[in-house]
This record gives sequence, structure tokens and C-alpha cells, in this order.
Amino acid sequence: MIRRLRVTSEISEVRRVSDWLCALADEFQLERELAFRALLCVDESIGNIVSHALASEREENIDIEASIDAKNINISIRDTGEAFNPLEASEVLLPTSVQEAKIGGLGIHLIRHYCDALSYSRVNDKNCLTLSFHR
Repeated sequence: MIRRLRVTSEISEVRRVSDWLCALADEFQLERELAFRALLCVDESIGNIVSHALASEREENIDIEASIDAKNINISIRDTGEAFNPLEASEVLLPTSVQEAKIGGLGIHLIRHYCDALSYSRVNDKNCLTLSFHR
């Protein structure tokens, strides 16, 4: 089963994506833990795209496609922003105490941790990130 959603790079759209994913989780009766992981990873990905687009003052279209079957969930996110491969981003040094912790900067780390597989490509001037989860 495939579901699609197109949003723009406005901060208010992050909530719309979350609502859409929650509805999919209900429709396909995903386990809570799996739904949480998928929601967290997609929210982080969309949040990064929106933040980058807002910083460049360009409105971008973001296309999201969820492919769900009995064994896997694949969520592809495509945007027209500048090329950015999150798989090539450096690993972050995790804080060892609350005093060392800072707000932000852990999104890519969380995505790597919670996804079962990740892939990235640049096709027709679009970033294409696919987040995969096993059911």
C-alpha cells in the first residue's frame, strides 16, 4: 500500500506530517514502538528540511511517500533544497551529563539509531532520503 503527501517548507507543515503519519499508524495498526520510531525519524527529517529552507528563505516542496507491506515500512522524503546527504554527516559526540547537553544537533544521530535502514540519493536536483523500518 502506498500513501503520499506533499507539504511546503513552512514550520506549520511539520504538524501536518505528524498527523498524517499518526493516521497511517492507526490505519495499518502499527505497533506503538514502531510508530514512535517512524514518527520521530520523519519529524526530524522534515524539521531539518524546513529549518534549512527557512534559513535560505526559499520555500521548498517536500514530497513524502509511505510504502507499507506486511514486513516493511519505507518512507521516502524528497525535497528541492540544496544537496545534503545525512549519511555523510559526522557522528556527534553524545553528552555525558545534563550540563554538557545542548538543544539540537542530535537529529541525524536519532534517525540513524531508530531506522533499520537508510538510503540517500540526489535525483533530478532533489534530495531523496528513504527511511526503512521492519515490522
